[in-house]
Amino acid sequence: MKKKWIIIFSLLIFIILFLTINVTKYSSTKKLIKAIDNKDYETIESISKKRNFNINRRPYFIKFFATATEQWNLPPLHYACVRDDLKAVEILIKYGADVNLTIDDYSPILYCVRGSDASNYDKIIDVLINNGANVSYKTKNNLSVLDFLLSGGSDYNETYVNSQFEVFKKIIEIDNTLAYKELLRKESIGSGNYLHRAVYFNNDKIVDYLINKLNFNVDEINLNNETSLMIAAKENNIETVKCLLNNNANVTLKNNDQKTALDFARDNGNFEIVELLENMNISNSK
Repeated sequence: MKKKWIIIFSLLIFIILFLTINVTKYSSTKKLIKAIDNKDYETIESISKKRNFNINRRPYFIKFFATATEQWNLPPLHYACVRDDLKAVEILIKYGADVNLTIDDYSPILYCVRGSDASNYDKIIDVLINNGANVSYKTKNNLSVLDFLLSGGSDYNETYVNSQFEVFKKIIEIDNTLAYKELLRKESIGSGNYLHRAVYFNNDKIVDYLINKLNFNVDEINLNNETSLMIAAKENNIETVKCLLNNNANVTLKNNDQKTALDFARDNGNFEIVELLENMNISNSK
């Protein structure tokens, strides 16, 4: 009986010591996360450069505590990417943050492109890439950086479109392999290829680049037998409609329901797109 109590007591002591050590370790990471929230760069630097500090550690040892308190349980670099904090990212990388560390299947660069309407994300991606971030990384669901780059809404914002385009070009130039470019053509992204995706998310600059630099077929159909022009008209994406027409998209093609891009524009009551398509029909009939 006495031996049993000794074992139990020893086990309790071990658990207490283990928790104490880990609470001490993780408290510094929590302070660092708080400093990122507050844009307290002096504290970010002072904690990051501490000897033996694990800059790649999550703030919570047990995930449940983060969930219960509705906190992000990400390492500092991932969190700084989420917060769109360029200066914090630069400091953390300076002191050894791993630019390719995957947390819950996401590397820091994926957290950047997931929030690609943020003001600094393209600059942060530059910093990550210049410090060795792997732009070819894919999640377990086979999603790439470029998949995440084009996501979210399709409202047109010129600054947003330009920064997306610059990131797209940079990634294509780095991963300049035929296999990667061919992958963009495969019907593995939703129901179509990357041209259909760029049209859907209304980035006319990427659309033009795909057609003129990577030789995408402007009239290629997706799995629903829809062309890029049909998608653009259906989504009310005026900028990409103009871009596709400038690249000689065929306005007479029909989908499985025998509908043309003009039919979609009329259904939506989008008179600007209707006028563009009708004028193209008239021009082609001459």
